[in-house]
Order: sequence, then structure tokens, then C-alpha cells
Amino acid sequence: MLLHQQAQRLSLEEDSNLLSKVAFLTTADDQSQQLWWSLDFMYDRFKFHGEKRKLHKWIQFFTQGVGASDVCDQEFFCHTKRNDLPDVALRENAATTKSIFSFLYFTLRESRTPSILNFVRQWLPALCSRVSSTLQIAQEVPVEDMLSLTVFPGGQVTGLEEMLSERHRTSFVAWSNEWKDMYEKRDLSEPLLSGENSTVSLQELVKFVFSVEKKKRSAGTHPWSADSVSGSSLRRVQKALVHFMAAVLDVFVIDWYIPHHETSRLPSARRRSGEGLQHEENFPGQVAIRKKQRVSMNVESIWEVLCQERDSSLTTKQALEVLKKPSLAQTGGCTGTAVDSWQRRSQALYDERAALTMLGASHFNLISDASTHAGRELLVILPLNIIAPSELELTSLVEQLAKDKELVRVASYRWTKAQHAAEALFALNKLERLIQEDKKRALELMLARETPDSLPMFLDVWETIRKELKLPESATRDHVWSALSSLPTFRNKQTLPKLGRWFSWNQSCEENLCQWTSLKLVLAYQYEGQGLDPDDAYQKRLLQSLARETGAEDASNGSMRKQFSKMKEKLGGGLKLCYHLMSDKLLQMTNIISVCTRPVWSWYTLQVQTCKNAADQVENLLRLSAGWQKEFHLRELAAVHGALTRSQEQHDQVQGLLLESKFDDTVEKISELSGHLLKHRAWSLSKSSAPPDCYVGLLSGNEAIAKDAAATLRADHCMLLQLEQAAANAEAIPRILEDLKAVYTPAMRVVYLAFEEDGYSHASAGGLRLLTGLLRTLPDSKVIEDVHSDLRLTNQHQQTRRQTVHRQQQTVCGSRVLSSRGIPHKAEIDREVFLRCFPRTRDKKRRFFARLHQLPEEWSTVMSRKTWGTISEETLVRGVAAFNFLRAYTLDDLSSEGVRVAHGKLSKYAVGLQVLQLKPADAAVPEYTGFCLSNSQWGALFWPVCIFQDGDITGYFLDPAAEVHWVFMLKPQDWQVVCTKATLVGDRIVMIPTDTVPILKYYFGNTSHQNQLTVADLILLAEVMNLNKEDFNPEKLLRVEMVHCLLDKISPEDHEWIDKVKASMKKPQAQKTIGDCLDEFILSEMPLEEQRDFKEVAEEVQTRQKAGWTLVDQKFRQQHEKKKAKPKRKPKAKAKPAAKPEPKAKSGKFGRKRKRMDGDGPDLGPEKGRESHGEAAPRLIDTRVSNRPMICLSTLLTL
Repeated sequence: MLLHQQAQRLSLEEDSNLLSKVAFLTTADDQSQQLWWSLDFMYDRFKFHGEKRKLHKWIQFFTQGVGASDVCDQEFFCHTKRNDLPDVALRENAATTKSIFSFLYFTLRESRTPSILNFVRQWLPALCSRVSSTLQIAQEVPVEDMLSLTVFPGGQVTGLEEMLSERHRTSFVAWSNEWKDMYEKRDLSEPLLSGENSTVSLQELVKFVFSVEKKKRSAGTHPWSADSVSGSSLRRVQKALVHFMAAVLDVFVIDWYIPHHETSRLPSARRRSGEGLQHEENFPGQVAIRKKQRVSMNVESIWEVLCQERDSSLTTKQALEVLKKPSLAQTGGCTGTAVDSWQRRSQALYDERAALTMLGASHFNLISDASTHAGRELLVILPLNIIAPSELELTSLVEQLAKDKELVRVASYRWTKAQHAAEALFALNKLERLIQEDKKRALELMLARETPDSLPMFLDVWETIRKELKLPESATRDHVWSALSSLPTFRNKQTLPKLGRWFSWNQSCEENLCQWTSLKLVLAYQYEGQGLDPDDAYQKRLLQSLARETGAEDASNGSMRKQFSKMKEKLGGGLKLCYHLMSDKLLQMTNIISVCTRPVWSWYTLQVQTCKNAADQVENLLRLSAGWQKEFHLRELAAVHGALTRSQEQHDQVQGLLLESKFDDTVEKISELSGHLLKHRAWSLSKSSAPPDCYVGLLSGNEAIAKDAAATLRADHCMLLQLEQAAANAEAIPRILEDLKAVYTPAMRVVYLAFEEDGYSHASAGGLRLLTGLLRTLPDSKVIEDVHSDLRLTNQHQQTRRQTVHRQQQTVCGSRVLSSRGIPHKAEIDREVFLRCFPRTRDKKRRFFARLHQLPEEWSTVMSRKTWGTISEETLVRGVAAFNFLRAYTLDDLSSEGVRVAHGKLSKYAVGLQVLQLKPADAAVPEYTGFCLSNSQWGALFWPVCIFQDGDITGYFLDPAAEVHWVFMLKPQDWQVVCTKATLVGDRIVMIPTDTVPILKYYFGNTSHQNQLTVADLILLAEVMNLNKEDFNPEKLLRVEMVHCLLDKISPEDHEWIDKVKASMKKPQAQKTIGDCLDEFILSEMPLEEQRDFKEVAEEVQTRQKAGWTLVDQKFRQQHEKKKAKPKRKPKAKAKPAAKPEPKAKSGKFGRKRKRMDGDGPDLGPEKGRESHGEAAPRLIDTRVSNRPMICLSTLLTL
């Protein structure tokens, strides 16, 4: 607390660059003097430059800011006038010089008001000049635990480079980089030079150390952490400069200003009003009233501001601040209210044009995609009108079409454990900025402490690092060591791997896999001796998994992500978890996934680059319908399966992985993963062989192709009508019709009817319009993802990272994603439309609130039970297979050979990812050999194989020049499975045969395959295998017995195999727990004679009663206590003469007191016995509703 008699008021109005125009010079008991500056006049200057707080709120903010700055070591630095102060106290708001400098630093670091930031930036050089002019000789600035800086009278500072380099060389490099960025952006006026006797001005140094943290946050990076070398050095220099400048400024005022100026006069009033007080230079510390000016902008200037906003991803207010064009000089006084009006009117103009664009349209193609922006879910919907208004009068059937179009998408493979672990490594730089700093600091520490020859672990891996970085073979250890300092993974943000973004993992893998060994070396150096070796950790996890498989440990450890979360919680995450995961096994799995998915990634990239609008989609469908079986990426996957890749780069990668791998399962895993990817991609592309994609030739513009497509459409329609007619005559709906609903959609039936009306002409107007609506669609939702990218980019420029709905809508509507893809955007507002319509557009301030409007009654049925089938991947590919089988059945006239349509379901016995051979019983050699990808009940996809012969080694490999084709298995007893093992022979992967098994024996030998068979499938197989009705009667046999009959027919001589399969089909009987509350209740209701028949149950119930648990007694006791606790409603009646006491009942065997009956009458049971005493027994289970007691009783009777 400052005392009034110790403080001398000083008027410092003549120097407007000081901290305030009023100061107080205090003298302590030891005659030491200290300056305190008036905060009231200082507040006036801040308020003039945009401060919105009141005085008392600003003083509280000042106090909190000084404490948060952490550069002021004074406990008492601010004195405020309060009502509870004694009379002798100074009644002024004052603060010390050191605290004010600390507040200026805090303002530059945390303030978001541009005018205040500019004011402080302009004020600091003037304060630095006062400090420099005070010095007569060079003076040292002591820095905590570091070398001192030297400040000369001219304001030059020396020793900065020596001070930072003495602690760590990288610290000066980091300071130089940030200084260079600020100098290039003109935040600093002098560059930071390196060398002996290099100097820098005091004001530039102060601006840098006060502003560098704000600059790094504005650039999207975290400031230097307090634990890092650069961050701790920065904090110490900040404290040293604040202490130095505060001490010298006090000397300037006390020793130089006071003797040469009149400081005893009263200062001028704080506030003045008048038109003349417009400039602060003439009246320091005064608050001048600004005139309200109305700025009138023309429409062209408004359009230019809105365009600048859209192009720079800034808000309109921010665009007004950064625009420096002469034509917009009059925008200086524009307010946010006017900006909001521009946005509302522009959006209203867009809405009106969008409504006019869709007027009269009755067929839409809608695509949508949702994403999260600033914690808020946002759904973007794009309606595409293919049929122009009034081009065709469509019926109401079109409006009720079910979902008919499934886009050709990449089948999502499993997000494997290796991908999940690698994702944690690749996402470090993107998600955890502090971890990125830790990685960088760990590298700098290793490079500073060690040399290439002093680090043994580097000597072991430097050649591997050279290969990963693709350095020349002539590169030495020193060259490799110097290359570590420039690795991007330690310095740059890279792609974020995310499950929702297709192939983002591949992109991250491509960026980080080449630096795997380098990162592992740095982490191994940092965590050496802490027991975190990743290869040892992998062996432990492998042993634990084997123990769980053998039952030695509980296997219920949760999912993969839960196990990863537990590991992360145990290790604390960060680099320690990263190093713990970087085993050689994970590197192997990551390389395998990268090699196998590269062809699919390349295909998807090409699709995104070339297929952008609806016209490109039609061209893509034309290409797929003509040859989807021989797509380039399918052949590339087949080549990877046999290690026969065409590109030299991928060939070297595969061969290096096969030859240098430390594990024996590399060949097997490459073969397995590439086979799965080939299977999924083939089935995804098979949609091009079914309606409506197979009729895309009608839209090609080529008459010959269009006629062929029209003929195909006619044949398919007639085929469908014949099948439906046969089903109507048989009064039964075949299963194939149910599966064909996925391709013969209601929309496709309308297309058939339209072409039939015009005689199946390839120029049918109605049919072409409808078919155009089905096929001329946007290729995928990538266009919506690009719109979300605009929203995300705009959101990153917001200081609060929150956007209003109007702002988001304006960003979406003004996005140029559609125009960049060549998609017509009729509602888009260009310059001509804006200048013509903007003055006449009303400013719609109201918003539509749905809760105030009542919808028609039919909207209440939106969430009712759906009446259409679910379109899934399984139903879609099953419908495609059924359609192709029906085509083959009709074209090959299989009905004349005695083949029924139902026989098409025999293709479900085609085992996937196996080599299958067609070898009839009378054939000496197989008639056909192929690699079965998988089946979809009505058909299977096969890939041709080539025979490999090398000496005594014979095997198969996928033909890289072949194409996928359909196979319909009508006689499964003629097929056999060639069991193979993927083996590396030379430089290729070959499937070496190990055994040959009949396909039915292979299928029924697997219990999971058996469970997929229905009774109808078993009956159909028995029919094909010619089982007589006496041995196989479906009306008399159960399903298990049907399987047993088929097993005897499949392999009648292999009794051991039959017994093994039958044993695997037996399910263990579930043991019933006896003696529970239900058994106790039923047993208590039985007569005593009958209870003795269930001795085992009675003993179990008695054991539970001795343990203190009996539900019947507990329930009865609760009911009885409730009755006793009820209040009496009537007064107690007069006592009656005591009746003859009843004899006490003996305690029964089961803890129940039974009433003794007179005579030999039947036992009434406990309920009737209690009712005779006036007590109603509690009913635990109402047997009128529940039948469980009867079921349990029958169970007891069978014991």
C-alpha cells in the first residue's frame, strides 16, 4: 500500500512518449526511490485506440495480465484506490515501471484488437529511444544462467549470437529463422546477421522477443515450449530486457527529466470534448470524440469486397482490413452491420436464383456428405437436375422411385492392426504439435552430442538409412549423418491419416516410411535403457496372444482399439508409445499394405483427377461396360499376387520386401492381402455388367453402339417378363426374383416400359430421358468433400473457430468447386448479375424457424416402416450375379439340358481365394483350372492361372494379362479344390499344390460353411447328386439328418472324415442351474410326498437357504412387514374373550410353516392355509400370465 505522504506527484505532460503523463515518486524508509505511473491516464490512451472495458475492469485485466506474463518478479506492483483504504493511503491507481513493461509484452502476446496491437508496436520504439539516450557508457544486461548482453549508448546490442550459441547452437538457428520470417513480412526493419561483432538494435530486439509468440500462433504453429532450449532462452531474455528497460527508464525520469522540467504543476483534466481534439500527438493522454461518418459505397466496391472475401477465405470484415486498393479507400468507416447486410442480400439473391433454376424439374440426383466443423455437424447437399424443365412430361411414378444407383466405390478393406499402429506414428506431426517439437528437439540433441563414429547404433543402421533416403551408393556415413538434420518428418506437418479419408493412410505411409529407421534411431537414442525396445515388446505381445489362443489367459481383452488405448494409457502416449510400437514386424506389415494397395490407390487418384462431372461419369461407364473385367488395376493386383509387377519402382519395392524380410510369413501375407483386394475390386466393378450401367451405350452418341445396347435391353426385358410369367403360372415366387430386385429396380422397369412403347428404338425420347437421369450422375461425393474443404479452410482463418449458419451457407453457395469441375451452376452469382440485381434485392433479416410452421399430415408417415428392400453390398452383388446367371441361362439355352433356374444357387459351393479345377468323373485331366475370387450364390468370379514349371517344382500363378470372368457351377460334384501354399521361387510368388480335395468334401468339412446352407440348399444338392427319396426324404428328415445323408454320399469310403464332421456338428448341451428361486417356489407348492421325489433339487435349495438366501421367505417377510407398518384407520375394537389357542405348526423341511389339517383331507398348500388365518400369501409369479413355472416343473419331473 502506498502512503500519501511518501508519494510525490510528478507532471510529465511535456514528453508524450513516456508511460503516463502523471507519475508518483515514492521514497522508502531506506531512502530508495521508485516510480509509480498513473493508470488512469494510461487507460485513456488505450481507450482511444479501441479498448472497450471500463476503467475498473481494465485495471483488473492489467493486474491479471502482469501475473500471466510471468516476467515481473515484484509481489506488489499495482496500487488501486478502494473504499476500504485508510485516510493516509494514496487514492490513485498506479503501477510500477516493470509491471507496465510486462503488461505491454502481455498485450503483444495475447491481444486480438488490431488497433491496440499497432499502438503498442509504435509505442515501444519510442520507449527504447528514451532508454538508449539515457546510457552514457555501454551497459551489460545480465540474463539468468546465460551470457550477458551489452547495450551501447546508440541503442545497439551485441552478444546475442554468443549467448544463444553458448547454450545450444540450434537455439540461435531457430531465432534466426523466426527473425527472418518477421523481417520478410516487414514486422521487423533490420535483419539478424550472424558473425563476430554482429549487432542488432534494442528496439528490434524488444519487438522480436515481445511479438514472436504471437507471430507463431498466427502462423498456425505452437510457440516454443518453456522446456525447450529456444523457449527457455526466450523467457529469460524477456525478463532481462523488462528489468533493464524499467531500471533505465526510472533513471531517465529521476536523473534527467525532473531536473530539466517543471513537474510540480497540476496535470490537465483527463477528458476533454471538442472538435479540435482529433490528434493524440498534440494532446497526449486525451480522449477525443470522433465524428460519426457515413460511408456510402457503390455496388462495384461491395462486389469487389465480397470477391476478396471468397478468394482469400477471410470474413468480409477481415477483407476490409487487408484490402489496400485505391478504389476502396472509402471503406475505412464501414461497420460490421453494413457487412452483414451485404451478406444477407447476396444470399437472398442466390436463393431466388436457385428456386428459379429448379422450377418445373421433377427428377433430381442428390448427393450429400456430412462433416464436423468447429465441433458442429454440417450436412452439405447438392441437388443435380439432369432433365431440363419442360423437356419431358414425366409421370408421378418417377417421383416415387426407390434408391436405384450404387456408385462404383473402392471396397473398404479391414483397418488392420498394423494400419492402426502406423496411424499413431504418422499422425504425430499433424495432431500433436508439442510432440512434433519433442521429435525435433530429440534429433537436435542427438546431433549435438554425438558424431557418426561415436554412436554404435548409428553404425548398425546407416546403410539402411541411406537406402531409405535414396542417397547414392557413394554416400559416406558423414553424408548420411548430415542428411538427418533436414528430414521432413521432424520439421514439417504432413498428411493426416484418417479412416474416413480414403487412402490418406497410403499418403502418410509414402511420406513417412522412407524415414522409418531414422526416426527409430533418434527414439532409441532418447529412450536407451528404459526397457522400451519395440522388437522385445512385439515378442511379448506374440507370446501373450498365443497364451490366449491356448486358453491360458482370458481372451476377452476387448477390441484392437481398446488394447491400443490401454497401451497408450500405460506408456503415457507421445514419443514413448511411438518408439514402443516401431518393431520390425510393424515395418513389415506396413510395407506389405503399402505395396498391395498401391494399384488401387493409383486407380482412385486417376478417377478423382479425370472423372469430375456427369459427362465424365458417362464416359467412365462406357469404358467399364466395354471392359470392366480387364481394368488395369485388376491386372496390377494380379501381378502383385505373383510378384510380377510391371513398373520398375514397384518391382524393386516388392523384391526388396521379399528378399530382405526377417520374417517367414511375408510371401503368405502378400498373397493373402492382394487376393482379398482383387476380390473386392472385381465384385465392385461387376456392377457395370448389370442394369442400368450395362445400357450406357444408348447415351454414347455412336449409332452402332446404341443399337447394340437397345438390342441388349430388349433381350433383358423379355427375359424378365418370361421369368415372371413362369413364376405366375407356377404360383410361386422363385428366389432369383427376390435377388433381382437389386438391379431390376422400379426406376429400371419404367425405363423398360418407355423403350417398349417406342418399339425398343435406340432413339426413344422418353426412354433416353429416363435413362439419362439414372446414368448421368456425379461420379462420387468428392465434390461435396471439396466443398467441406472450403468450409474447413475458412474456419481456420477465424480467431474463434466458430462460424454462424449464414456464414457457412454463404461459403457453400459461393464455392467455386462446381465451376472448377465443369458442372453447370446456374444459380451462381457473377459480377453482371450482382450489379444488376443487388440494388433491388431486399435485406432479409428474418430467418425461417421450423417450429413455427405446421407441416401437412402426410409428413407424419416419414418415419414409418419402410416398404423397400435395403441396398447393401451383399444384396447388390448377389443381384448382379443373379442377373448374369439369368443371361447365361437364356443365351446358352440351359433349360434344354435339364437345368432349372434354381440350380444357379449351386455356385455358392465355390470356395473363395482357392485354385479350383473342373474334372468330371470320366475325365482323365482337368478341363478347367482357375483361381476363384469368391461367389455370390448365383455365380462366382474367377481369374485365369498359368502353370509354373521349374525342374521338379510345379505350381500356379495369376496371369497378369488375363481378365476376370464368370463361372456358374451347376455340378459341384465335378469340381475339386487344389490346396496350395504361397512360396517364393526365384523372384516370383508361386502357389505350390499340397493336396487335392473334392469341393463338396472341402466345403462340408468346414463348420462355418455348413451353417450357411439352408434346407432348400440341401434339398437342391441332393437332387443334383441323384439321392433317392427313400434315403433322403425332406418331409421326414431333420436338417442334421439331411447333412448326414449328404456326407455319406459325398465320401462314402472315408469313415474317419464322416465321423469327424458329425462330431463337429454336435453342440454341447447347456446345463441347467437347479435350486434357483423358481425351483424353490414350485417345490414349495408340491405336497410333501412329491417333494421327496426331487431329492437333488431339495438339497440344493436347502443349501442356498443355509447360506442365508431364500427368495420365498424374503418376499413373504417384506409383504408381512409392510402390513405391520400400515397405520390403523379405525380405533381398536373392544377386546373379545380369548379363544382356545391353536397348536403350533412344525417347521417344515424347507423353512415353511405348514398348517396341520384335521382328518385325512387333501393338502391345501400354503396359500389356502394362510387364507384360513386371514392372511393372503404373496403371489410371486402370476401363473395366469407366465407359463415358465410349468416349463420348469416339466424339467424337474424329468430329473
